[in-house]
Amino acid sequence: MTDRHLTLPHTSPVQVPVFDALRDRDHPGAVLRHLVPDPLERAREHGASAVAPDLREALAGAQGRVWVTAPRSGP
Repeated sequence: MTDRHLTLPHTSPVQVPVFDALRDRDHPGAVLRHLVPDPLERAREHGASAVAPDLREALAGAQGRVWVTAPRSGP
């Protein structure tokens, strides 16, 4: 990994230790920024546009690459 910073938006907090373990095993020293926002219920009720501003704000300060770890993107 050239850039040692990676921002990871997750859909569940259970993904955090999984990605930490993968980092430790394969890319020690890489800096992971985990985002575990709570917009899923709101998106289900009001649509993706209801949470887009929150996600944009959360990702605005991302250093390096952003890798969305969602196992699926729909309800």
